[in-house]
Amino acid sequence: MQDGSNGDGFERSRQRFEALVSSLADPAAGEATHTQLEDRLAVSGRELIRSLRQDHLDLRAGREDRSPDVTGADGLVRTRVENGHERDLATVFGTVRVTRMANRARQAINLYLGDAVLNLPDGKHSHGLRRWPWRRRPAGRSRTPRRRSNVPPGPGSASARSRNSPGPLQPTWRLHLRPAQPVRRAAPLDGQPPPVGRGSSS
Repeated sequence: MQDGSNGDGFERSRQRFEALVSSLADPAAGEATHTQLEDRLAVSGRELIRSLRQDHLDLRAGREDRSPDVTGADGLVRTRVENGHERDLATVFGTVRVTRMANRARQAINLYLGDAVLNLPDGKHSHGLRRWPWRRRPAGRSRTPRRRSNVPPGPGSASARSRNSPGPLQPTWRLHLRPAQPVRRAAPLDGQPPPVGRGSSS
């Protein structure tokens, strides 16, 4: 844990930031491609944010107040307080270490008031890391979505055989054609031939 008595507790993060700025200001950085710069900032920037979070947690640990005689849900009173209890926390920026006090009693589990203030999860992964989409994907599922074909399967394909129809596959559509009707001519009136319409042959 970093001692913040000689400053505000963020000296380590400031050193990382100054080192990052110096590397970008170096003339050699002018020969880097945009991809190399992007990769460097992605790694160094993430580590800088992780360091800031670690410094903040260390600062909170040094300011935590002792709370003796804490009663748990089991009704037992924790009369002893111990410093320096640590646990790891995996975050979206990397793993940090949380240090806090433990309220203890014989034959009782420890209580950590600092965990409640930080709303820490029961497991190792932070709430932010659990919200990431890749953590919600079922195990064994491919990241690449399966491409669907718009062409219907043929009668001999595996997908067609897996259907429940006992006979051969039937088309899902039918083309209905009306049969041609014979041309009816009007009966002659008073022995006169019927009028010839446009487009008809004599």
